[in-house]
Amino acid sequence: MDTKSTSIIGAVVLGVLAIGLVLWYMSEHPAPFVNQREVGGQHTTTTTTPSASTSLDEHAKYYDITAAYPSSTPLSSQANVQAVEVMRQFEVNAITAFKEQGNFGNLSAQDIKTFGFDQGKKESLNITYTTHHGARSVSYVFLMSQDTLGAHPNTYYRTLTWDTKTGEGLELEDLFTSGQYLTTLSTAARRALPAIISRSSGIAMNDVDLGYINKGTTADADNFTNWYIEGKNLVLVFPPYQVGPYAIGAQEVPLSLSALAGVTSSYR
Repeated sequence: MDTKSTSIIGAVVLGVLAIGLVLWYMSEHPAPFVNQREVGGQHTTTTTTPSASTSLDEHAKYYDITAAYPSSTPLSSQANVQAVEVMRQFEVNAITAFKEQGNFGNLSAQDIKTFGFDQGKKESLNITYTTHHGARSVSYVFLMSQDTLGAHPNTYYRTLTWDTKTGEGLELEDLFTSGQYLTTLSTAARRALPAIISRSSGIAMNDVDLGYINKGTTADADNFTNWYIEGKNLVLVFPPYQVGPYAIGAQEVPLSLSALAGVTSSYR
């Protein structure tokens, strides 16, 4: 075999090896799927990372939106699809409400000047989430921070929990056999919050506003809409202003499920 033929064969072998290495690397390091499109004149990017999060980001002239939700859950296949869609739709609705409230497509010249949009200021919506696991549940806690260029951003929560055995979404009442669960939670929260607020805010127990706590923890379902299960605890989430002034921030109250009256045996 002459030198020229040997060189050609060597080049082909090296090429095949190089292609093999590229294919191996791509299989081990999958690139995130990025779908970009124009929506209503603003640039919208949807990024999906396998087995992680899906992000819904919008960056327009007068606002920025960053939002993420889980691409998958520990639930069985059909329940997983439904749960992911519930979380996706929640964020789509939150984004729509934010843009409608801002009325960004109909701002007057005076509005633009008043809010400082002509100076580069923007309103913003940021939605993040954390995941929490119980013995037979998975919870997602969504934190929404909305800055409408006021004195400070506003913080909101949305919590969603599913039973990992049945695939069904759980409401707070589903954890209890007794219809008196709101009274149970009201009493437990009022007992725990003074010490929690004192520690988290660095203020003396005597300076904690009990009246504020009592008002935000009456036995009303609206006061206990935000909760999740972590391990063997039911964690109540109180956003800013509910049990104290904005300065103390959000407060979380962990309560042992086994110590709460009326909790079904499945979730203890």
